[in-house]
Amino acid sequence: LGVDFTPTPVELQKVLESKYSTSENAAKTRLFVFDDDTLDTSQTVIDTVDSVTVSNLPGTHLSPVYVKLSLDDVIRESQADPDISDYIKQEVGYRAAAFGDEEDLNRLVEEIIGFIMGKPPSEEDRPLLTATTTNDETKDE
Repeated sequence: LGVDFTPTPVELQKVLESKYSTSENAAKTRLFVFDDDTLDTSQTVIDTVDSVTVSNLPGTHLSPVYVKLSLDDVIRESQADPDISDYIKQEVGYRAAAFGDEEDLNRLVEEIIGFIMGKPPSEEDRPLLTATTTNDETKDE
């Protein structure tokens, strides 16, 4: 199974070099890096652009994805008989289902809000991605 990503690493490098030729753009930029993201290309950005800040967060590439559906949401959307909801809750035991990690998502949201409010990246006890570390070194710690 072949998967192509856009932009390619070469295209990304060209965009970074053209859009971040001044430190003004870089100073307005923060990378939100998940410590277990195997698809992350942040190191390329850090190596190409001076002065970006980095928020190192726990999680994976899918950490920003969180979906929670309760039975009430499903019934309300389908406009089904409310008695069906009661039956499913009592007989089947289903009340809600979730995909993703709500705690990781909440950490990301807090970090983004902090960035918008002008706060520096939070300091947490985990390996940090910096201009002097590579992704492989960070993951081995």
